[in-house]
Amino acid sequence: MCGVTIIVDCYNHERFVGATIESALAQDHHPLQVIVIDDGSPDRSQEVIKGFGDRITPIFQENQGQVAACRNALALAEHDIVIFLDSDDLLEPHAAGTVASHWRDGVSKVQYCLHVIDDHGERNGNIFPKFAESLTPEAVRAEIFRTGSYPDSPTSGNAYDRQFLTKALPLLPRRNGFDGELNGIAPLYGDVISLNQPLGSYRIHGDNDFALNELNVDKFTEYLRHSEARLAFIREHYRSMGREITDDVLTRDLKYQEYALVVEKLGEPADGQPRRLLQVARTALTAALTSPHTFAQRAFRSMWMAAVTIAPRPLAAWLVEQRFIPGRRAGWITSIATMRQRSAPEDSKPTQVGHGLSRVRPSSSHV
Repeated sequence: MCGVTIIVDCYNHERFVGATIESALAQDHHPLQVIVIDDGSPDRSQEVIKGFGDRITPIFQENQGQVAACRNALALAEHDIVIFLDSDDLLEPHAAGTVASHWRDGVSKVQYCLHVIDDHGERNGNIFPKFAESLTPEAVRAEIFRTGSYPDSPTSGNAYDRQFLTKALPLLPRRNGFDGELNGIAPLYGDVISLNQPLGSYRIHGDNDFALNELNVDKFTEYLRHSEARLAFIREHYRSMGREITDDVLTRDLKYQEYALVVEKLGEPADGQPRRLLQVARTALTAALTSPHTFAQRAFRSMWMAAVTIAPRPLAAWLVEQRFIPGRRAGWITSIATMRQRSAPEDSKPTQVGHGLSRVRPSSSHV
């Protein structure tokens, strides 16, 4: 069975990094390697990391950013499967073993679902992303060329092929939050397998880069710009490999269109520019109805878009909070959203595996 290397990249997370490392070390899979790299944290993160002694491979560097940190840690990776675990997230004990059991030649990435937890590690009942059974490697490839994206997981919800990473990491923009670009080019290098099973936990707290704790329309504008920059990188990389992604793919990208609807509904109009709410809503609804999600997910998101469009602004703001801010989500909404995961067997099978060339966080499916 394939060995797994878990790389914990840490910056200023002394509150969480200890629990994160413990979850990496608690894997029931062998061989296993745990590398922890601290990117010049000014808090006590390095002291916490040093406390694990020779149970881990520690790296301490001056602040260079997440991409540089992960690239430097990758140079010490011993195994073919690599998981980048954010230092505020957690892995289930069977995560590495489950990924390894589904691994095969020709895979560039295995992605899986994540529980949502709070500062104290308590689950709020939500699990994301919600992968459709039809999300095969072939469907992933088709979505890239149709929308410039596909349903994916944020950083801690992915296991990558090490050879793919050695080619891809040097090409990524030198900044934090690189999962969108990395996930976007993964289908060029192999199959992307999606597991409908939560193998880790994504922590939402006051210092997340992209996850929301309160409604801020400017954040959605940032999501749009981030998505556009991600697409520009992906399009250029595909072009360099002799594959072309058309200019109009964002009109079919469901996540992008959801962000655009929020900005158009709740943001202030640009000087002298009329509102385009109905036009934006029509495009967003079309993106939802043609997305690769399940029928229930398409129906839910279409109804949400229609409600946001016609609702008074205070009610529309509440609807946006319920959709994008798990900490403010009503319990009955969480129950509906997670019904499918709760009813699924624990040993859920992956979506069908194909062969050959196969988070935003705005680039990832939102919680």
